[in-house]
Amino acid sequence: MNSLSSFDFSPLLELIQNSSLEFSHVIGFVLIYFSLLWLSIIIWVTRDAIQRSNSIIFQVIAILLTLLFPVLGVLIYLIIRPSKTSIERYYEDLERQMAMERAHHKSIEPAAEKEVTTVAKPSRAKVRSRSRKRSSSDSSPSTL
Repeated sequence: MNSLSSFDFSPLLELIQNSSLEFSHVIGFVLIYFSLLWLSIIIWVTRDAIQRSNSIIFQVIAILLTLLFPVLGVLIYLIIRPSKTSIERYYEDLERQMAMERAHHKSIEPAAEKEVTTVAKPSRAKVRSRSRKRSSSDSSPSTL
């Protein structure tokens, strides 16, 4: 502590006093910075509330919380907001429906698979003889 109390702040004070930047300007810049930060948070909360809920009441409450209580309002909004956006919920519902349809089709498919597997496949010899017959009929001269 002795080193801090013995430190000479006079050069720093002279620099601040001689600079063209006044304290009121610094305060002005700080206020502008925090105002822009507050405005960007309001815009983010508005867009996020619209994406997460279709309720106009919820959206208005979220925006008012952020407007009236800048830091506390954002924290409250982060706690009460829905965990997923409307699009995420839509795709989860769609996946759930597709999974149910797959499960339903799988319960029907075993009987259909048995019917399909009982159909005999033609042997290679039959396939070759059919292809030879086709090629010979294609190469025969046609009569006019």
